[in-house]
Amino acid sequence: MKAHVLLDHDDYLPRYVLITEAKGSDIKMADAFPLNPGPIVVMDRGYNDYSLFGRWTKEEIYFVTLLKENAVFEVVEE
Repeated sequence: MKAHVLLDHDDYLPRYVLITEAKGSDIKMADAFPLNPGPIVVMDRGYNDYSLFGRWTKEEIYFVTLLKENAVFEVVEE
């Protein structure tokens, strides 16, 4: 079993919990969470989806994750 948990930033209590089979793909669960502008989503590499990241950026949903080892990227600003 795998638990996908959305914590409320104000009190760090679970606002949403989704239980799935462990063998299922994590990225399929990313759209299961109702997100409003402003949250910070922290996730592992299983959720890496650049089109999702682009959509979240437009919707002002911030995220932190690890890059996949084979990720191709370019630093455009520091």
